[in-house]
Amino acid sequence: MPNQHITELPEARVSSILLAPFVLGGIVLSVLSGAFLAIHYVGYPNAPTPIVPYILLPVGLLLAAIGQRLTTGRWEGITEVLHIRLAYAGLLYTGMAMKYAVGGRPIHRYPVGLLIISVILMISRLLAKRHAKLRSTVRIRR
Repeated sequence: MPNQHITELPEARVSSILLAPFVLGGIVLSVLSGAFLAIHYVGYPNAPTPIVPYILLPVGLLLAAIGQRLTTGRWEGITEVLHIRLAYAGLLYTGMAMKYAVGGRPIHRYPVGLLIISVILMISRLLAKRHAKLRSTVRIRR
């Protein structure tokens, strides 16, 4: 038994060392991609192709999935984490687009589609959260 504890200790250290960059990177990169898309499409409509947001979102989602795996030790719950990160990116995109719209800049057809998708992601996340809360209260009552 004592030898088993010693062999598990380095793995715990490695996962705790790697946990912060993966979790923070998953949050920051996913959310920044929404902001960069809004800045590109609404803030600077004549800018070249937005390669950076298209790279940041998948990398951020991958880091979020790895961070969830390191946190829980299993692959369950990753879809919820990815849904949350997408909702955060959608929230920031919507906020930035509304900031530009209130400032008088036109929102072109393609950004309006992204705006609708962002709102759908936020609403679906709120509904999923409400559904999970209702399921937990029903389990408590039984």
